Amino acid sequence: MIDALTGLVRAGDPNDRARILHHLSNLPDVGNGLDEQRFARLAARLVPFDQEVASDIATNLIDTSRRQSGRLLSAALLELSGTQSATEELLARAEQGDAEAMDALGDVTKLSPATARSAIQRHALQLEESVRDARKLSWGFGGRDSGSILAVLNFYWPREANWDPIFTLLEEPLVSGEDKRGVADFLSRYYTELPPMVKDWLRDHAESLASQPQIQHAKFQQPVGATLTALAIQSGGLSEQQSARALANAFARPSQSRIDMTGSLRNGLHSKDPLIFIPLLGDADPKVRRQAAEGLIGLVSDDQPSDTVMAALEVAILGEGALVALTVAARLRQRASAGASWPLTLLENCEQHPSAAVRLAARVGRTL
Repeated sequence: MIDALTGLVRAGDPNDRARILHHLSNLPDVGNGLDEQRFARLAARLVPFDQEVASDIATNLIDTSRRQSGRLLSAALLELSGTQSATEELLARAEQGDAEAMDALGDVTKLSPATARSAIQRHALQLEESVRDARKLSWGFGGRDSGSILAVLNFYWPREANWDPIFTLLEEPLVSGEDKRGVADFLSRYYTELPPMVKDWLRDHAESLASQPQIQHAKFQQPVGATLTALAIQSGGLSEQQSARALANAFARPSQSRIDMTGSLRNGLHSKDPLIFIPLLGDADPKVRRQAAEGLIGLVSDDQPSDTVMAALEVAILGEGALVALTVAARLRQRASAGASWPLTLLENCEQHPSAAVRLAARVGRTL
């Protein structure tokens, strides 16, 4: 029932959401099992509609969060409340090391230097433990991605940063490719803004990153993909011939490699020509098409793009399924909110999309 409501939130009207908000604001303690996770997902799905949260409901959500024994739902309810009091409580909990509160806060720059330092130390130790386990041929499944979290904290808190555990993670061939994907994607996305010493390390280790045997989770067979190869190319540590061969091999491999490499193209790996993404909008995998559409939008200036680019984005919006259109709608709204006028015609198409999620993303600029 909870899962069904979560799926219908975006398609419902304000009265439907008001009833759900009223129920969430009066929840008893649901414990810290599956029900907590389900209610937390429901609360997260309501966050884009925060303007519909009445003041009395917002206050009740804070009270309800305090009687939850599970930190995940408690933090989600505070985020949904959206009040200054709720934000201050999330910050206070984050300062005490509450990881769920830190996630819900959504902005690590709000932390104090001491809290950031403590969080960096905690996730560095967890990462080092993961590497030690991998060297014993023991791989975990699920849980927090300490590598990605540490990368984010290091990036925004450079004076407190500890990059060594991330370097060890990336260069250890016995760590699974899946455990490296989040870190590699973050480093690729923010490559131009990384500290010089991180760029230097990536360039110096490019060949080993691109060639190491990437271990899959033995039990769950997670796809390896091409994030490390893409990051190696981006670092400039490979020759032109090596880069060309790596690109060709990635796009000839299964979906995950094409997704990773297209994402790296989106992050500025190769050409600055928007036209590089247009053929990828025809890929069989919608995740590749989504990355290509994001890259295409990102490379368009605030001036009116060419008719070719506009037609390609229209095809992406009207294509099969909602995954690509959802991302396109959110990115177009973000560009329009920043002052660009060219997305407005395309946003009209998004607002007529059969998917309620796409219509919502076109209004609020979020995909949640």
